[in-house]
Amino acid sequence: MAVWSIRSTTISFNEIQADYWNTRGLDEEKRKEYHDAHQAYDKAIGIDPQSMKFSINKSNALLDQGRRYREKSILIEALKTIDVAIGHGPKYPATLRKNTSKEKKAEQEYANALKTRCDILLELANVSRKDDGVYTSPQTNYQFAHLHFIDQLPDCDLLKGHFSIDAHPTSQILRTCAIRASNESIDKYHEKNSERPGAYVSKGNALQSTGRYDDAIRAYEDAIELWEEIGRDPNCAIAWGGKGNALLDKGKSFSAESNREAAVKYYRNAVEAYDRAIELKPDFANIWLYKGNALMAQKKYDEAIHAYDKAIEFEPLLSDAWNQRGNVLIRQAKHVHAMIPSNVGWIWSNTSDVISIQRDYYYHEALKSYSMAIDINPFDKIPWDNKGNVLTYLGKYDDAIQAHDKAIMLDPQYALAQCNKGFTFLHQGKYDEAIQACDKAIELDPKFAESWNNKGKALKALGRITEAEAAFAKANKLGHEG
Repeated sequence: MAVWSIRSTTISFNEIQADYWNTRGLDEEKRKEYHDAHQAYDKAIGIDPQSMKFSINKSNALLDQGRRYREKSILIEALKTIDVAIGHGPKYPATLRKNTSKEKKAEQEYANALKTRCDILLELANVSRKDDGVYTSPQTNYQFAHLHFIDQLPDCDLLKGHFSIDAHPTSQILRTCAIRASNESIDKYHEKNSERPGAYVSKGNALQSTGRYDDAIRAYEDAIELWEEIGRDPNCAIAWGGKGNALLDKGKSFSAESNREAAVKYYRNAVEAYDRAIELKPDFANIWLYKGNALMAQKKYDEAIHAYDKAIEFEPLLSDAWNQRGNVLIRQAKHVHAMIPSNVGWIWSNTSDVISIQRDYYYHEALKSYSMAIDINPFDKIPWDNKGNVLTYLGKYDDAIQAHDKAIMLDPQYALAQCNKGFTFLHQGKYDEAIQACDKAIELDPKFAESWNNKGKALKALGRITEAEAAFAKANKLGHEG
């Protein structure tokens, strides 16, 4: 009895120590001090390596860090961490009775781990898209790939231990495996478990990423229904936000098909969903960001800026909000520019009329927003390239080229930055350099219509009319408007 008493005391002390380091990790993660958070979680895992809770928390911290900085290596570490925990299986305490509270807790943690695996795989799919050779536009934080589903579900267990920065499955396979992980987690949760709605949200996110918007909306609605059964749970805001994202994405798919009426309907429904989320959690910065995106899609620019400003108010280091704020300011500048008489000149003409002053104000405000996004995350190519664009509009060509080059340095496969660099050279009068940049963009993405169009303009300026007409024809065939 004495030996058992000593052993029980030791176990209890170890649990207290592990919980202390786990709590410290949670606090550091909340402050975005990721390095300190990882060290704290490692301490907890070292004390109790069989407990899934600590590995789940570390994996989620790595996921948050990898998502914030779009860093694939961090996400790979997150996947490896959660796969080790899942490999251990639920930690069942020694007991003569079944279905004890501790056993149910262990099963819940196992389901939580599967849900986390879904979230990590989905984020890895997002950052891996450029490696699949898929062009993505920086003008929005949403990516809309029309993916083909594979006939047979891949063996997702083969991903474990074989995932590296240089060798990994396509984003399509990662998304398929994410859906599978979400379904497994839903099956593992008890029907009335308060964590179960979150698994439906993860499933919705995975379905949405494959373009299955209606299925995603149903998954989010399942989550909303479950959370509403629990009561007015602020977590339900996550499900409403996810539903809003799926509605927004579906609206954009209609817009791509030139069905403006249907698109606007879904944009409005998306805003309504975001407002429901904001009612539950008014300080939810990402929901304000998403609402801004839906408003910008409706060309409600002033309302969109208000939404982005609210996102920044609640999370000043949300770089996507700063970047999107810059984007909507650019759209306002172009809208104002359209009112300038055609005889005034180029976008960056230094006229003194009221319209051009207002336009230049928007450009300078956009430049500030992009610079803030860069200060927060200097390794994000998107605000660097956008900064280059606005500098071009302001006539600061050399600075613009440097910004585009920074984006290209961060991602040499970034076709849009090469195209925008060509645009800057074009208006700087450096036509040969413009053609070289456009050719590089075309090499990276032969179906990028704007690159062909810019190349045509440069060729025309050099008097190479036949080649220019061929480039314009190619641009028009690829869907260029103008």
